[in-house]
Amino acid sequence: MAIHGPWGSGKSTLLNFVKHEIATLPKEPRPVVIDFNPWWFEGQQNLAAQFLAQFSARLPRESEVLRKIGDVIADYADAVGSLLRRPRRFRESANSASC
Repeated sequence: MAIHGPWGSGKSTLLNFVKHEIATLPKEPRPVVIDFNPWWFEGQQNLAAQFLAQFSARLPRESEVLRKIGDVIADYADAVGSLLRRPRRFRESANSASC
């Protein structure tokens, strides 16, 4: 879920209410909550890679399926990060070659 709105419109309050309600659920059907604040990171390169890295790090490790998904996401985050770190001319040529 993502929430968008102007400063002071109640985004943080809404998120806190949702997190509180989720915390009251029994552990088994409770969804995994992953906090991610894009203001913590600078630039598109860091944003994409850090989002995927944080997502993969928060997946529960007690489930083999979720652990594998987390590992795949971590590999993808590394690939996205390395692609975005390339100079712009290389990214543009890679994009035009894949079209």
